[in-house]
Amino acid sequence: ALARRPAASAELMRVDITGAASTTTARRQSTAAKIIIGREAIEQLGDSSLIEVLKRLPSVTIGGRPGRGGSIRMRGMGWGYTQILIDGERMPPGFALDQLDPDQVERIEILRSPNAETGTRAISGTINIVLREPLRRRGDDLRIALGIDGGRPQPSLSWTRNVALGATGTAGLSLSATRTEQTTDTRTDATTTQLGTLGVLQQRAFVAHRQEQRDGLTLNGRLQWRLGDGDQLTLQPVWVLSRSQREGQGSMAQTVGTEPAPYATSQSAGRSESNTARLSAFWRTRLGEGGRLELRGSGGTFALDSAGQLDQFDAVGQPGLTQLTSTRIRDRSASLNGKLFHALGESHKPVGGLEAEHLQRQERLQNQLNGVDALADFGGDVQASSQRLALYAQDERDPSPQVSAYAGLRWEAITTRSSSGGVPVRNLGQVVTPLLHAVWRLDAAKRVQLRASLTKSYRAATLQNLVSLPSLSTLNPVPGSNTASRPGPRGQPRPEARAGAWVRHRLRALPAEQRLGLGQPLLSTDQRPDPQRERA
Repeated sequence: ALARRPAASAELMRVDITGAASTTTARRQSTAAKIIIGREAIEQLGDSSLIEVLKRLPSVTIGGRPGRGGSIRMRGMGWGYTQILIDGERMPPGFALDQLDPDQVERIEILRSPNAETGTRAISGTINIVLREPLRRRGDDLRIALGIDGGRPQPSLSWTRNVALGATGTAGLSLSATRTEQTTDTRTDATTTQLGTLGVLQQRAFVAHRQEQRDGLTLNGRLQWRLGDGDQLTLQPVWVLSRSQREGQGSMAQTVGTEPAPYATSQSAGRSESNTARLSAFWRTRLGEGGRLELRGSGGTFALDSAGQLDQFDAVGQPGLTQLTSTRIRDRSASLNGKLFHALGESHKPVGGLEAEHLQRQERLQNQLNGVDALADFGGDVQASSQRLALYAQDERDPSPQVSAYAGLRWEAITTRSSSGGVPVRNLGQVVTPLLHAVWRLDAAKRVQLRASLTKSYRAATLQNLVSLPSLSTLNPVPGSNTASRPGPRGQPRPEARAGAWVRHRLRALPAEQRLGLGQPLLSTDQRPDPQRERA
């Protein structure tokens, strides 16, 4: 008989399978204060727009009239103090969050304090929108929604398709179309007084009725390939088209004042069209055990063309002022980000990165009052560019299961240039930001935690703020007189623009009478700046 050979012993490898952490668990484990809204919470109430989703989030408010979109704010601060990111990258010029469908979003992260990786241009906080990856299964999703605003229908349609690209690739395509119609009725009471006296120089009441129709078309694509061993390549094209038409009627009644009223009734009409195109690429690869390199690049363009006409009439219907306005804006942007991650065990996660960004903006404004070019002194095009370079390093450690600590350092340099007026101007600003976060989990069972943070943040003016041609007052048009109740006929750029070197150079180039206003402010009563931006 043949002797039975002993069976060869097989050594089994241990495999641990864990599910994704819940949003509540990820929030508790985060060293920096963070709120995470997952996919389940986004789908729960079935909102048709991302703006409606953001309205429900803690510490987030939406400016503008109730029920309509507007600027996104956090912690009660004004416009511009909240940093908005999409997949960790700042939104390109001309792109708005209402152009994203909630079905495209995987989760929303709210960071109450800045960190080195997401940037420190977040005085009130950061909102990071993380988009969903395409699904492997083939499928189509069609959604049709209809809303009512002021008795007017607001239809919207979105279509999403997911397909597989071979064994390792996936693709997702999303197309959405919207139409909004809005009717706005406003009344403004303006009173002009003189300092040092108790008398009222002028009192006026303005009533305006405005109708606007806006059509939007958004096309988003996402192509993703998993190349094995943790490597990944993603391409994301975006194209947005927006068109709007508006009409308005107004009236003015003057009850106090010796100066005659500039008009009794007015009519306005205008149209605009904008195009946004952008392509983003993301590549991730592993570098040995615990190492990872991520590169992200993007480039895009934004174009806006608008035209409008305003006609004013006196009390008997005779024409007075006719204003024709034409605006042309062109933006180009490009960015490149690199991040190196290397985990030294489960409790030590250092990260370093480099960011580079280039923005270029060109504005052309033509403004005619009764057939005369009122902005001839400012020339034609105004051009400006901005380059930003940032370096950062951060280290997150867990000395014990109850304690987590984070330390980061970020350096940024922003260079702005302008060639308007034939005189080149260059400004350079640098910011060094240290950041510290810590969390002490007093009782894990009862989920009792103590957090502490020491950070520094700042706000940099955008090219939209700095490159701003002046607007003309329709109450005190050129070449009107300059009196106590008729201040500066030229209007004035925004507060941020007055701080820009190239804007100061342009203002100095004006005639002394227009620049100084004969002792009166350049601002007209209907052109007061935003108090939030003025304080900034």
